[in-house]
Amino acid sequence: MVKFIVMVILPFLTFLSFIDATLLSISGNKLLLNGVYINQGTASEGLLINSRMIQGIADGFDNWSYPDTNKWDATRNNLEFIENMKLWKYNGLNGFTIGLQGGMPSSSGSYKNSAFNGDGTLKSSYMNRLKNILDESQNLNMIVIINMFYRSQVNIFGNYNNALKGFVNVLEWLKTNNYKNIIIEPVNECEYSEFQPIGLQCNQNVPELIKLAISYGFPSGNSQQGGKTPTDSIMESSNIVIIHANGLSSNSSYKNFIDRVKNSSKYKGQPIVINEAGTGSYLEYSISQGVGWGYYDQGSNNYIDGYQSPPINWGINTANKKAFFNSVYKLTAPKETTTSQPKTTTTQPKTTKTTTTTQPKTTTTTQPKTTTTTQPKTTTTTQPKTTTTTQPKTTTTTQPKTTTTTQPTTTTTLISNFSKNLDHNLILLFCIFTGINFLN
Repeated sequence: MVKFIVMVILPFLTFLSFIDATLLSISGNKLLLNGVYINQGTASEGLLINSRMIQGIADGFDNWSYPDTNKWDATRNNLEFIENMKLWKYNGLNGFTIGLQGGMPSSSGSYKNSAFNGDGTLKSSYMNRLKNILDESQNLNMIVIINMFYRSQVNIFGNYNNALKGFVNVLEWLKTNNYKNIIIEPVNECEYSEFQPIGLQCNQNVPELIKLAISYGFPSGNSQQGGKTPTDSIMESSNIVIIHANGLSSNSSYKNFIDRVKNSSKYKGQPIVINEAGTGSYLEYSISQGVGWGYYDQGSNNYIDGYQSPPINWGINTANKKAFFNSVYKLTAPKETTTSQPKTTTTQPKTTKTTTTTQPKTTTTTQPKTTTTTQPKTTTTTQPKTTTTTQPKTTTTTQPKTTTTTQPTTTTTLISNFSKNLDHNLILLFCIFTGINFLN
């Protein structure tokens, strides 16, 4: 029996963890999860609606403390990020960008924030926080864009070889942990002069890093500054086109920018994703042009505004955030679903050291004309195993009265689970038969 467990059951359980992974793929200019278009059957089918949530694993922000504790806390930041992921997903968000060297926390103040050591090795504390987020992203069927290098922190490497080692170490880590819902963005806005000494400017090694990420099975592309078309070498190397739209302030400027990208001689019909654009109201227009759009809200270091300036309130708690998620909800709701925004949002308490909240035991909604539906299993609010906090009692999320409760991802999950369970049963039978023969 011991031999049977060691030789058969344990390898089988290990194998299950690999085939259960959420799988991101590309078909033409659209994205799929587990073989189904994201937002299938909606105005945004196949298009990635995302938000720049770059500081989810950050540390080193001692100059920006939480108002209730007067200190920075990387663990708290990570846990509160994870607690709000369900809320983002419920409101239709497909994914987000997270950075291994974060983003600019403020217009002033020094800091050190990097998942890399100078020799390219990875810091376990950062990677543990990243694992917490990626595990939950798989549970929720969300896509994560991982930005590797940021201009204010890239000097830690000293040279390109160390940066390359770090890049490969991350790809290997992602592969070992079987994350397949990932897009790789090597460098955030590669024009900046800080990248030149490390060999990471747009015309240096960025195209090779894109190709390397793709060789590991991860879609990859690279951003440049707002409104700039990717260089020919970057466009040609990419299987997904990542662009920034900061500074564009009209539908006509968006159309001109998107047309320039699509008319590039090196554009091959890849998906186009804006993953940084500001808080303006251009999401719907971008979707109408067949391009995914990314919210970017810098904030003010006050634990209220924005998603970048620490300490960060990861809830949907300000006018800008609510306006964005209202638009997202409308664009991602199935056609038979009305588009009213859920009335309540989850925000973090400002007066407690840790976030301790509880979700309601059941979430039910009543349809017009007495039709009652229950929440699908794919949107239950179970806390991630890696967190030790629960949702605040005072901020429970109630289902909008006029909406059905079937999210676009339900079909994906049903199809995926059917195929996985079928595979599991076949493999289990094979393993049992093999084990019996082995024992004989």
